[in-house]
Amino acid sequence: GTVRADSFSGIPPEKVAAFYVPRMTKSPTIDGFINPEEWQEATAISGVGQQTDALLVPRPTTFFLGWDPGHIYFAVRVYVRKGDKPHVPAGRSQNLAYVWDDGMELHWKPMGKNQPDKNVSYKWFENCLGFIGDCSRIALGQQFKNWGPKFQIKTRITEPVTAPNGGSWWELEMSSTPKDFELTGPHQLGDQWRMM
Repeated sequence: GTVRADSFSGIPPEKVAAFYVPRMTKSPTIDGFINPEEWQEATAISGVGQQTDALLVPRPTTFFLGWDPGHIYFAVRVYVRKGDKPHVPAGRSQNLAYVWDDGMELHWKPMGKNQPDKNVSYKWFENCLGFIGDCSRIALGQQFKNWGPKFQIKTRITEPVTAPNGGSWWELEMSSTPKDFELTGPHQLGDQWRMM
């Protein structure tokens, strides 16, 4: 399939990154360990920019994407400096991601033949512990909070000094199914997605 990475905000088409995501012949094991052999067929994207100011994200970050008819596979590896550790604020439930957590806000819009409504997209937070939160279906300019994906997610932080300058890597692997995005059938060659 093809993915267009944008913010859904009317960026001119010539300035929107587009990349091909290959069909994987063997599914990766979702265990939080980004094994290069398991992810060798995936697209790897790095050099990402920050949404607020379009500057390069200062920590080395790589995203991986692949698919088969029953899944979309997503992984991310982020550099963690020596002595740092990802942060989830205390004083609330630890099984739900929130905007202030170290993690990601993802916004995906399926646009393939198996998407019954091309005007619907999906947004959620995914934190460093592998929890998701604020799962929203975006439709008609509104956020509906009744979307409930069942992603398979695993994370880990590598041992100190496994990354440059005594640092570590935070790794997350995720698998989703067509049902997670309310699709009517399996993923197909030529399906397009928009991702932010």
